[in-house]
Amino acid sequence: MKSKKIAALVVLIAGVALFIFSMVEKSRVNSANSSISRGSSMFSGNKAANSIGDYLHGEANQYNTTLMICQVSGIILIIVGGGMFYFFRKKR
Repeated sequence: MKSKKIAALVVLIAGVALFIFSMVEKSRVNSANSSISRGSSMFSGNKAANSIGDYLHGEANQYNTTLMICQVSGIILIIVGGGMFYFFRKKR
C-alpha cells in the first residue's frame, strides 16, 4: 500500500514540475515575441525588416504548441496524482 502512495506522490510532483516548467518557458517565449515586436517597430517602413520580424515571430511561436501540450499534461498529471493519493489513503 505504501508503494502506491509513493507512486501517487511521484506523479503529483511530476505534474507540478511540468506545469511550472511550461509556464516559465511560455513567459520566455512571450518575452522574446515582445522584444521582436519592439525591434521591428523601429523599422516599420522597411519591408526587409518586416520579413525578418515575421520570420523571428514564427521561430519563437513554434514552441507554443509544445508548451501548451506540456501545460495540459502537467494539469492532467496533477489531477491523476491527487486522485491516486486520495484513493490510496488509509481507510479505517
